[in-house]
Amino acid sequence: MVRPTDQIGQPPTCLTIEQEDGTQRIIGTLGNVSSVTGKSKAGKTFGVSAAVAAAVACRLILKIKGSLPAGQRTVLLFDTEQSRYHVLRVVRRICALSGIAEPPNLIVFSLREYPPNERLALIDYAFNNTPGVGLVVIDGIRDLQVDPVLDSEQSSKIITHLLRWTTDLNIHILTVLHQNKTDNNSRGHLGTELNHKAETVISITKDSNDKEVSVVAPEYCRDRDFEPFAFSINEQGLPFLVEGWKADQRSTNRKEAKTAEASKASRTVTPGQLPAETHTVILQRAFSGVTPDKYGETCRRIKAAAEYFGHKFGDNRAKEFVTYYLTNHRLKLVDTTYTLNLPPVELTVTNPIESGLV
Repeated sequence: MVRPTDQIGQPPTCLTIEQEDGTQRIIGTLGNVSSVTGKSKAGKTFGVSAAVAAAVACRLILKIKGSLPAGQRTVLLFDTEQSRYHVLRVVRRICALSGIAEPPNLIVFSLREYPPNERLALIDYAFNNTPGVGLVVIDGIRDLQVDPVLDSEQSSKIITHLLRWTTDLNIHILTVLHQNKTDNNSRGHLGTELNHKAETVISITKDSNDKEVSVVAPEYCRDRDFEPFAFSINEQGLPFLVEGWKADQRSTNRKEAKTAEASKASRTVTPGQLPAETHTVILQRAFSGVTPDKYGETCRRIKAAAEYFGHKFGDNRAKEFVTYYLTNHRLKLVDTTYTLNLPPVELTVTNPIESGLV
């Protein structure tokens, strides 16, 4: 029973989406369920990886900001669809996006080989035996029963578990579910029930004018709708924000924007296009005579150092360079600061221009 005189505080927020004006729109709070839907290969796992990385690092990635409360910063990820190899790729992607080589607050399970009843039991056990959990992601929620898409009773059982877990443990659960092949609705009875019970339902679809771009948009929100945004995948297999994308652009404008962006991109170097020696001199200049600093300042320094050697690019590309250096162990993240991690032999390069390295 809920009485008018009851004092019930607003639940803590764990996931928001940043708007153009810098404000945040809530998509996930503790004690609630949300859902990400999309057709096969639309980019759901990439988008969810960004959300998990944002929650793990408690910072902004793409447009998604993680803000788990102290004492509840452990994130559990259950994958029911992919092989262990592909789950490992997801884990490494999350680490690269978060900027943390081995996040101590991320625990990932691959459950594809187990039957539905055992998957459900394993998830329940993990929930009740892992301290400090704030966010849980179940990628492949339909696989917790034999056929919850067509069977209303089975879908009801899954929903009951989700609501009990979120209420009893005060956590947020983000589920991932496929859309119908013939329309953009979540599949079957389970999709319908999730739409009714979820705090937020988010769709990830391919841009109709550019199949390399995935669009993230609100379907149902208990808070105010967020502004749709788009991402694509870079050469390192990481999602990055598509700058300048607008949901209300006409087809011709999108094509023109894509042509301009492609022309710009062709002139903008990517990390994989530069030789190792050039990366060395960029890092040496970026970290010369300075103390270790946080993410934003590190991106700025690398951007300025690259420009000094003739490689000019924007903020998003600078973030790709930081991720590249972390992945290749040229930078090291200690707490929240970034330090140089070059092998001693690389520190002998002193005059890159005369050496012909840039």
